[in-house]
Amino acid sequence: MDRYLYYQIISIAKKIQQSYPTPPASKKLGRKNITALNNDIKTLCQLIDRANPDNFSFSEVYFSIKDDFTGFTNFYSFSELDRNYRKAFSILDRAIVESYNKINESNSENEKFSQFEKFGTAEDTEFNRKKTLDFITQRLDSKLPLDVPMGNSQWKDSLSQILGGDKEYKKEFEFVKTHKQLKVSVTEEILKWMEETKSKLITENPFKDQETLLLELEKQKPEQFVTDFKKITTKVKTLCKDISIDFKFYESQIASGRFKPAVLLRNFCKELRQAIVVKKTEWELNQIDEYRKEFIQELYEKVRNFGKLEGIVSLFSDQFGVLWDLSQAPFSDYGFEVLKEFADILENEKGLQELAELIGRHDKEEQSYRKEIISRLVTEFEYKPKPAFKGEISGLKLGNDLTAVLPGELALYKNPKTKKLFMLKYAQKQLLSYAYQNMMPVGKDKTIEEEVSVAEEENKGPIILCIDTSGSMNGSPERVAKTITFAIIKRAIEEDRGCYLISFSSGIETTDLGRLSKSNAIEELIHFLRMSFNGGTDAGPALEHSLEMIKEKEWKNADVLMVSDFCMDSIDYELEERIQEEQKNGSKFFSLVISSYGNESIIDCFDQNWEYNPEADDSMKNLVRRMHEDWQ
Repeated sequence: MDRYLYYQIISIAKKIQQSYPTPPASKKLGRKNITALNNDIKTLCQLIDRANPDNFSFSEVYFSIKDDFTGFTNFYSFSELDRNYRKAFSILDRAIVESYNKINESNSENEKFSQFEKFGTAEDTEFNRKKTLDFITQRLDSKLPLDVPMGNSQWKDSLSQILGGDKEYKKEFEFVKTHKQLKVSVTEEILKWMEETKSKLITENPFKDQETLLLELEKQKPEQFVTDFKKITTKVKTLCKDISIDFKFYESQIASGRFKPAVLLRNFCKELRQAIVVKKTEWELNQIDEYRKEFIQELYEKVRNFGKLEGIVSLFSDQFGVLWDLSQAPFSDYGFEVLKEFADILENEKGLQELAELIGRHDKEEQSYRKEIISRLVTEFEYKPKPAFKGEISGLKLGNDLTAVLPGELALYKNPKTKKLFMLKYAQKQLLSYAYQNMMPVGKDKTIEEEVSVAEEENKGPIILCIDTSGSMNGSPERVAKTITFAIIKRAIEEDRGCYLISFSSGIETTDLGRLSKSNAIEELIHFLRMSFNGGTDAGPALEHSLEMIKEKEWKNADVLMVSDFCMDSIDYELEERIQEEQKNGSKFFSLVISSYGNESIIDCFDQNWEYNPEADDSMKNLVRRMHEDWQ
């Protein structure tokens, strides 16, 4: 339901009522005012049309009003205009009330919006919460007219500042308005801020003692109030220093005895309540404004971060949630150019792109199926005779259907001597008649069970990358290793797979790069892509750490890819046995050898090995071809 239509109906109906509390006399209006009023009523009719007149109780009279004001109104006489105005004004109150009811009956589809509408504490009623939500939504959507009334809501000024009123953040606000999903997230952030702020106002309320005193006075007996007024005066002055009440007036009234104690108590409590409400409202507005200044800075800082991240992180993922989550954490955009650099390399070098595609595809080598018993509803038909008025004559029968009676039986009725016999046979359904029947198909539903083969869902497990960053990888091997790493991480994120990076030389460095929502994931990837490869080569610690990771639940049965020139010493026999054990458990170990001089004893430990010689011109082409052959 479009709540904004109902807000517009309320707005135009109230505008008419404010201009003319009662149906005006057209003769006194003048041509200009008549035209303006007619246009307002015509606009109201158009809005009711869009909202569907059947949704209102006055639909019958409405159609008459619509005809009156969509025709040639200039040709109406004053008396005809007065009659039309009376009809139009008769529905204004109902249009307002029923529009409010329609707004109150509706619920937002967004779960967080709906929770705020039903259970929020920032506003006192569900209707006011819906109105606040619509006020926010409306200002974030330039296509919607600004017709949501906030009235005297304490949030009005702060929300207006947050939603475009603060010139300092005008650019960020306009950016939000252009992004559909960002508008939803910003709205959710604002609602969350309102709820948290309301909670703070309740907790930090400095008027708790004054309000408690007021409640005690309201429960007090009038006679006791008069007797203890001096004590009450002292207590009120102590607790309510900033509240001004004319105590001398009440003292004089008590002394004179002119007013009943109940009247004096009621008036005193009323005056005290009004004074506390004024002071508390002033304090709350100041607090909300202070919280607003802090919130608006944080909100639009996140929006700015989002804008920076959108172009970079979208290289990996188009998931909006990832971008918004990342924008909430402090970060530096230093080094983002290196991500773009490797994205361009991957885009331009189809060989590397295809290589990454093939490496990431190894888990699709064989499609597995499972047997399932399913129930299926089938309809079986059988033909049964069904008596009918028309159809094939199947024989004779006894009855009293005059349309099927044999002519000989009808002749009995024509003869006065046998007429009574006919009537007797008719009454007893003994008239000889034709029998008509058709063979009609009758369906019967039946549930059968059958065994089917169902393809298993692709279980794309996590990937552990072991990248050699030793000095021997400098130059072309380093470039290939970094690009492959970038491509595989990109693919893992797109497919929502875990991706763990272990860079090794003399020691190891580890990074979980499969979850971009980690606050430091991008910085760590940039650090890897910008680092210079140097140091010695020891693959043992990297493989040992991989084996430890595989034992963890999140990385169970992960596949391991080592990218190296494999110019290194052999690994321990014990480590080799542990690798073989994990291979039996389902994990696969792959190697991409960026050299033609690798240590064969280490390379033989892997399930699949691919060799890339950076010195050969067609090495990438040959590598991709060999990998294609491996997957046949």
